[in-house]
Amino acid sequence: MIVYGDPQFEAGSSELLEQLRERAFAASAEDLDQLRSLLIRAGELEQALEDAGAEQAATCARKITDSAAAAFHDVWAQCQLNRSIPRLDVRANLNELRNFLSNTFDFPSQVTVKIPEGFAFYALYPEQYCEAALAWSDCNGKDSNDRKVLVVGIRSIGTTLSALVSATLAVAGWQTKRISVRPTGPPFERATSLPEHVRGSAARALVVDEGPGISGSSMASVAEALVQQGFAPEQISFLPGHSGEPGTAASSEVQDWWRRARRYVASWNELRWNGMTLAESVKTKSAEIAGGRTNFSKVEDLSCGRWREKIFAERSAWPWAPISFERMKFLCTNEDGCSILWKFSGLRECQTPKEAKVTTEGTVPPLALFRGFIALPWIEGEPLSIDDGKKPDVVRQIARYIKAASKTPLTASEQAGAFERIHEMLYWNTKEALGADFAERVNGFAKTIRIDESGPAYGDGRLAPHEWMRTREGKIVKLDSFGHDADHTMVGPQPIYWDVAGAIVEWQLPSAQPLLSELEQAGIFLRPEVLSFYQMAYAAFRMGQSALCVDAWAFDEVEVERTREAFERYRQQLRDCLESADIRYSSQALLTQNR
Repeated sequence: MIVYGDPQFEAGSSELLEQLRERAFAASAEDLDQLRSLLIRAGELEQALEDAGAEQAATCARKITDSAAAAFHDVWAQCQLNRSIPRLDVRANLNELRNFLSNTFDFPSQVTVKIPEGFAFYALYPEQYCEAALAWSDCNGKDSNDRKVLVVGIRSIGTTLSALVSATLAVAGWQTKRISVRPTGPPFERATSLPEHVRGSAARALVVDEGPGISGSSMASVAEALVQQGFAPEQISFLPGHSGEPGTAASSEVQDWWRRARRYVASWNELRWNGMTLAESVKTKSAEIAGGRTNFSKVEDLSCGRWREKIFAERSAWPWAPISFERMKFLCTNEDGCSILWKFSGLRECQTPKEAKVTTEGTVPPLALFRGFIALPWIEGEPLSIDDGKKPDVVRQIARYIKAASKTPLTASEQAGAFERIHEMLYWNTKEALGADFAERVNGFAKTIRIDESGPAYGDGRLAPHEWMRTREGKIVKLDSFGHDADHTMVGPQPIYWDVAGAIVEWQLPSAQPLLSELEQAGIFLRPEVLSFYQMAYAAFRMGQSALCVDAWAFDEVEVERTREAFERYRQQLRDCLESADIRYSSQALLTQNR
């Protein structure tokens, strides 16, 4: 099933560079969140220029990332109460970066930036690699005459991570050389080519990435390339993003590398900021948001579907939760019963997104952004159900929200890319779930579709009934209302049809007409054949998500069954959409022929 995507965007190098300048000159030398965001954006620019093959520009970008990494490391080091780290001048590297960014650079006009997924979606902190690098240093630094190490980062995220590992080891007394590579080939059989003589006099090598993924082949392929450069296997260590093994697609050769390579990993719950864990940090921040008038003494982890325990009285009423795609969440509660929900929204930003500040009636306004988590007031009440979709006032509010959440129209190239992604996903997911005949019907139907390029883009993507709450005062509130249009799936930017189709499918509306009438009242006019196509696509996408999440719920038989039921529901909705489209357009073709 096709579900995951490769989130990326096209941008002008001059624009990216100017954004970096603004961040560098606006950043406080003591603000770790600002310096983290600066580091991540610097690594993205380096990745884009490396992938573009712009050698001289990439050399300049590496210097930018190195300075940003050194500035970030110095501030991080000063808040580590459990380590004896030399007192550092936290302003020196930031000033060096500002001076360097004041130069004029000859960069390519357009580049492709790939979103570093761990930073954006999975609460992978750069700080984890500071800890992992120090752990490696503690284990390998006994010979003071042999302190040269090659650090190899795997792009995309490896530009940022390798720079930070190098900065950490440099302070620990190591001589480092770093490069980044882009493994190529089939997804489960990656191969890596290293520059000639890259080893130099380095005695050891580190492979740095956010993996392992389902195959673990990227880091293993770098290790193989390092052996060809003269490193012995025992001289090569892995700094991965988690302590787990590669997935089911790992070959025996890859599994062998992961068995014998020494690994150094620091999980997010091992991190400390001035002695506080992540949960303790957001608890302290909650009190600050509340004006310091109350103590938030309780912190609960609501990740992996545990949020349902707080919303539904009976477990039998729980909706299925696609835990492979869910963000980390914490709920902080004070002695008065007031609660703040912290949801991971990504580390690329250090301030609440501008669009999140502009809230519409019936939405929950964000309170703050901290450590990559966005704070939202916890709303008590009763979640809406499918039966509420029969009520005119609820349908009206859904329509108004879809309009209010919508974004500016996509460009012609964005429209083309959006349709291509959705069409490919719909074809292959249909073929796997319903067979080749239905998949060919998808292709035939897709040829009749013409998107209206003047319409707005969708702005939410999460419109299921449980995403809405009826408060104790009787008001209907849309809960988490932003950030869903940027995730690790293949959906990406899409026309407003995606949200409308999502509402129809998730609410299981027997007729879309009441919703469409309300949308027309709000100025949104949709073409029936395009909406049918997007209903199919949305059902196929959610069907794919549920299929991929069955194994993730393997530890809970009830959730496995709930997820399988969701798969069958979306599968049937996809089939119904296809069959009704066949009837409608076959009838139209017959009428045209008779005329």
